Amino acid sequence: MTRGRIKIGVKSEAELNREFLAAWERAKKGGIKEPDVQICFLDTATLRGALSARRVDLLKALRKYGPCSIRELARHVGRDFRNVYDDVQLFLRAGLVEKDAAGRVGVPWKRIQVQTDIDLAA
Repeated sequence: MTRGRIKIGVKSEAELNREFLAAWERAKKGGIKEPDVQICFLDTATLRGALSARRVDLLKALRKYGPCSIRELARHVGRDFRNVYDDVQLFLRAGLVEKDAAGRVGVPWKRIQVQTDIDLAA
């Protein structure tokens, strides 16, 4: 279940389209051995909302305690079950956490690399 690194950043739709087409061409030529895993947001505010301090703490706790039920996770971090449940659902949709065969959630990543630029000329 453990993987290396996932990159998270902010990119425009045009940038994402260009990167996708370039990766597609490299893949057709056999130039991609192990693809980068990325999650991209269209703006910095959305990225910051998705990875708030409490949510990052939740990911760290999941990594520390290993796969567990959402109820167990809520107990570990001393938070309300419903709020932890909602955060875990967001993480599942984004690919930041995974469920195992027993329905427990865990963080497969050793590291999350967040890359952001703030465009001051906009």
